Amino acid sequence: MADRITALLVECSVLVRCLYYQILTNLNFEVVSVQYAHEALELLQTDNDFDFIIIDAGRPDINGEVIMSLKDLAPHMKIIVSTFNIGLADGLLAAGADAFIIKPAQPEDIVDTLIELGIIG
Repeated sequence: MADRITALLVECSVLVRCLYYQILTNLNFEVVSVQYAHEALELLQTDNDFDFIIIDAGRPDINGEVIMSLKDLAPHMKIIVSTFNIGLADGLLAAGADAFIIKPAQPEDIVDTLIELGIIG
């Protein structure tokens, strides 16, 4: 894995995507941003060297099957779901997601989650 921490960001809301992108780049992470789950899955088929993914759980195309596919394509990658709905997060955690953040997360929420997952120290 590269020396720099790499993140894959999947978010349909332009505002939330810009917010998370800014937070992650301010932490000096390399960030690749896409809008939809199918784009992330396609990308991971050729480049699965991401340390973690933050994925919008409020989309109808994000479900347990997608989470399992992400795990299959990049087993080392931590999966963080971003959602307004904690009940939805529970189902995705059961499918293999590693953590969730409540949308829109503040910088300290993201940092705390990354520390809990051992991505940063």
